[in-house]
Amino acid sequence: MMKLYLCPDCNRLVLASRRASVDCSRCGRKHLPLTKLSFLEYSEMSEEKRQEYARLQAKKIKESQKKAEEK
Repeated sequence: MMKLYLCPDCNRLVLASRRASVDCSRCGRKHLPLTKLSFLEYSEMSEEKRQEYARLQAKKIKESQKKAEEK
């Protein structure tokens, strides 16, 4: 089963299937968070929609991390 991970630092979407932990090859961030987007949904998106999805999800991840650090 294909899984989609997102790097909140550089907004890169990474597809993986068997790896338990995924790292970003672009910026080097370790342990990328898993997205809720299925491979089928991802494959049906245009490149522009993928970039917009990545940007919005990265923003949400950064906001949630910031709130967790404040606690």
